[in-house]
Amino acid sequence: MTTEHLPFAPPRHPVPESFIRPVCTECRKPLPELPAAPETVILIVTNRCNLRCPSCSYWRTPADRMREMTFEEYVPLLEELAHDGTRRIVMTGGEPTQRKDWKDLLLACSSSMQEVLLLTNGTGLDPDAVEALAATENVRIVISWDGWDLESFDKSVGRAGMYDRILGAAERLCSTAELDGRIGINITITPQNMEHLPDIATLMATIGVDFFHFHLVYSDDPSCCFTEEACRMMPGIMKATTDRLRTIGIETLIDHVPFAFIRNERCFIPFAHSTIGPYGDVFGCIPAKGGFMDIADNALGNLRSTPFSSIWNSADYMKFRSDAASGRHRNCIACLACHAARNFSAGPCRDCQDKPHIVPSTPEFY
Repeated sequence: MTTEHLPFAPPRHPVPESFIRPVCTECRKPLPELPAAPETVILIVTNRCNLRCPSCSYWRTPADRMREMTFEEYVPLLEELAHDGTRRIVMTGGEPTQRKDWKDLLLACSSSMQEVLLLTNGTGLDPDAVEALAATENVRIVISWDGWDLESFDKSVGRAGMYDRILGAAERLCSTAELDGRIGINITITPQNMEHLPDIATLMATIGVDFFHFHLVYSDDPSCCFTEEACRMMPGIMKATTDRLRTIGIETLIDHVPFAFIRNERCFIPFAHSTIGPYGDVFGCIPAKGGFMDIADNALGNLRSTPFSSIWNSADYMKFRSDAASGRHRNCIACLACHAARNFSAGPCRDCQDKPHIVPSTPEFY
């Protein structure tokens, strides 16, 4: 089966241009030294997904299961990355649990890396899956949750009957003693749910979730763009949400919302992170990959023909880093807010005095 790629147009930024300010315009510190391997590698192990979230486009993109990298192909890759110094794997999709071998792959990541982050919609976390996760010591699990009640949740995932199923998975995780401290929720803020954020957060905190990640929606759907009035309301809503969580005892709040209101003049993510698509293509970042789809022409190499270390040190990758660090890369305009947040921990801008005061000091999500 041949996958036909749809024409690529970068998703629009969700915040009106008038609300975005440039930062680090005066930062001219030297480029960071290139490590032997990226600190973090994002493994998109499949583009398949069993949900139909309106704010996500993976399910709209043709996905070819037969072309996906096999478990046997991932094993030497993980060994190479661990040997060269990669410390964190983010296993995601699509929906990673759509792979029949996802538990074996996750355990291979866990045994190779210091830290693993599993990003999932929760539909595949049955009792056997939770038992397998409990057997690990370095895997954090993050479930996406965007609704405040049954009707809004099922609408947010595009399928009926998902509220009880995914809430049950989250409760199962939180009630497993071996996973204490390792369960998180990823809340994608949309114009439709923003006023209900305190209710969403309270529901998740009540069942025992340990940490929360907030970020704005990233989509080319006009319904996902925020009005100027919504932007003015956002700081108050986020403060009410985080205040409520702290009264419950939740302290790990990873707030990437402020980063959607800034634009970095320089990007250093390609010096510390790399993204690998399900068919072995290596990309400098997710926006350059094509967002929710794989644009093979944007790949810097493919693992089925070239070892990762050779791609990481290639002239094409070097040029990609140079373009990103100078703000020249064509995909920078469509950068996700959570990627903009990671930029401050990936390069010399981490200490830049030109950072806006609105940017909070929060832990890295990944």
